[in-house]
Amino acid sequence: MPHRPGGPYAEGVYGYPTVAGSTPVYGYPQAAPQQPQPYAQQQGQPAFAAPLLTLGDIAVNGDTIVSPAGPMPLRGAVWTATDMSRTEERIPPHAIVLAILFFLLCFIGLLFLLMKERTTTGFVQVSVNSGGGTTPR
Repeated sequence: MPHRPGGPYAEGVYGYPTVAGSTPVYGYPQAAPQQPQPYAQQQGQPAFAAPLLTLGDIAVNGDTIVSPAGPMPLRGAVWTATDMSRTEERIPPHAIVLAILFFLLCFIGLLFLLMKERTTTGFVQVSVNSGGGTTPR
């Protein structure tokens, strides 16, 4: 459709046509969109800052501990960490095979039985107690 000055189409920014009296079409710079507010600010509650420390489900924000049981004050909190891990030691199967193969060479193959393999499994349990609430994690 040819462009006619004063017609129903007026020249828009960057050469894109717009209909006179309507909103601009694609390419026209729009105003910056509003930044969404955090949900806590919408509800009139104070918004939590980025956590300073996070241990599983427990987070520390400034002077507050946020846990699944709810927020607790950091002052006077008692932290307890319990190591629930265990270490197992065993002779790997390839050491047994090598000991049998080299047994015939002056019993030196028995030194392969000194090889040990250590594996550690388990977890560390952290709990915090503050203001009457206890949160194990």
